Amino acid sequence: MADVTLVSHPDLHALTKGGRMDFQFEGAGQFITQGAKAQAVLFFSSAIPDGFTLNLRWNGKTVQLVFRTSPTQVNEFPSGNGLSAYVDQLVEWLAGYYPLKKDFVVTRYDPTQLPGVLLTARQPGTAFNLSVPNPPVGSPITIANPVSGADPIKRIKYSIYTEVYLQTPGNDGSDLDAHYQLVYANPNETDSDGGVRFNVGNILHSFLTPDWPAWGFLNPSGGPNSHRKYYVAYGEAWGSPIQIGRLKRDSVRHAYLGGADFRHRSSSGYFLNRFDSSAGENKALRFGSQTRYVLPDEPQFLTFVNQRPTVLSNLKLVCTLTFSDNSIQVFDDSYAPQNLPVGEKICFAVGATQLNLATRAGNKVLKEYSVKLVIGVDDWSLSYRYILNANYQPYTRHFVYLNSLGVVETLTTYGKGSHELSLFFEQAERYLPIHYQVQDGQFVNYDLSLQQQVTVATGFWPEAVVQTWNDFYRSPFRFRLVDGQALPIGVVSKSIKQAKDGDTLFGHQFEYVYLYKDDFYTGQESDEIGDGTPPLNFKMMGGTVVINQPTVTRNIDDTVPNVVRAITPDDINAWTQAALRPNPQNLGFLTQGTGNTLYRQKTQLIDWLADVGGKPTTRDQLGIAELATKPEALQLIFNSLSVKPKLSSWTTAQEPS
Repeated sequence: MADVTLVSHPDLHALTKGGRMDFQFEGAGQFITQGAKAQAVLFFSSAIPDGFTLNLRWNGKTVQLVFRTSPTQVNEFPSGNGLSAYVDQLVEWLAGYYPLKKDFVVTRYDPTQLPGVLLTARQPGTAFNLSVPNPPVGSPITIANPVSGADPIKRIKYSIYTEVYLQTPGNDGSDLDAHYQLVYANPNETDSDGGVRFNVGNILHSFLTPDWPAWGFLNPSGGPNSHRKYYVAYGEAWGSPIQIGRLKRDSVRHAYLGGADFRHRSSSGYFLNRFDSSAGENKALRFGSQTRYVLPDEPQFLTFVNQRPTVLSNLKLVCTLTFSDNSIQVFDDSYAPQNLPVGEKICFAVGATQLNLATRAGNKVLKEYSVKLVIGVDDWSLSYRYILNANYQPYTRHFVYLNSLGVVETLTTYGKGSHELSLFFEQAERYLPIHYQVQDGQFVNYDLSLQQQVTVATGFWPEAVVQTWNDFYRSPFRFRLVDGQALPIGVVSKSIKQAKDGDTLFGHQFEYVYLYKDDFYTGQESDEIGDGTPPLNFKMMGGTVVINQPTVTRNIDDTVPNVVRAITPDDINAWTQAALRPNPQNLGFLTQGTGNTLYRQKTQLIDWLADVGGKPTTRDQLGIAELATKPEALQLIFNSLSVKPKLSSWTTAQEPS
């Protein structure tokens, strides 16, 4: 029995969508018999006269060969004496004739025998048995078929039977029989060469689900749902009903929930191992810069995966705090040391509030911090830096989503949003009896519910930062973090404007809705304090009403002057551009004061007697009577040198002679 060859296999660690998860098999048993290639010999027994015609037939077509003393057409060949030298020459003609060259290999038959030409079919089959229909009497060319062609016998529905086994939750996947379940079993028919390409990622993707951290607890979380081990068993299969041969098992591999875009999944696929570099340079499963500017209460998460062949033991998260006085504090006791098995994920919450950095700062002002993973005294990962934004940002909204690498990621928007309620209900008309009550009404509303819709903006950022929102828009799992709860949302904007060419700052605006409907209203969680305030322009009918003052909580920072609140980003950009311009007074430019001394102003009138009448108008009055004029100078040169020069200006440093 033939065997199946595993030509190529997926990476040991790969994403399910767009990752390198292709198996390529090649089976060698699709043919029971390979068939036989037909052979025919054209023997020459005498001279070939001019005009002799020979018909050859194979594969349902007839080709006519015409022999001429001087061949001119494509199907004409030279006539001759039929001896060995002539046959040697004719072989070259027949080998270049396309109808024969396409289906046969033309060579010289054994020279020790009668002069002849051997035609061997290029592929097996009875269709290539050569014959001469209606041979002429006394033909100088005869045909013999030493080998008859035979068709290959191919197995019906020859396939590569494939089984996919996925690790079941709650075990380490060490037992290939007890710790795995069969999730796919199907034969895949081969191509004409016996090959099959099989992508296991499309099958495993539907079995993986996201892993969400514990929002309210400082505890590292793993990835038992978004990462699973698997292996593939494969073998030959054919026939109807299907017959399956001996199966072989491939190595155990790791599948991770996630994928890549169209460009990165093309060709061989997306390499997940780019996040597993040399020691001290392993990367978290996230996109963007290693440095982020965050609010003190902004949640942050870092997820790492162990793609090393051994277990990572005593893995610690080290945090380095930098205060306003440039002093530094280092600690590693936020999380207990962790052991990370091969292929497993681990997620750390690393926000300033999540790490409770305010208590560690004491009386100092924390301006930034960085985190990294270490084993012993050696760095295992890159250092991720977080610079705290101390500026008050009103109307912040924190979002959590599943990024394309299959791990949790966060984003924050600033500024006012726009809220809108969508009402959902059904209405039916009902039959009213005689003497109905007016409050019954003719129509009935049922299945009433509300859904909240919000329009927000990302704020202005550099292009590299705003591009990370593209991952948020395409994510199938998005949440709004509110009071430690992750409320599911969905983006409803069909078109999101990005930027114009030449812009330096970029921002997006989009709409989202909460992915649930409220059938009832329960109000606030706590009881209202005091009596309700009266409406605007309320006027009491009479008597005295005592209203307890409610507790007022201001949402405006009184330390900020009102004139500053009116400053817009456009004002700041205009001031920045103005500050970058140089001072013209320091560059020696002409000013209004110096210009007034050099040029007459339009408002200054000309006095004839003072400005014009008293001015000299002749050479004698100007005191230059002794200077020669241009005609006098030319005449003087001519009289002394007998040449008539042509006076002109020059531009070089040397005066022309």
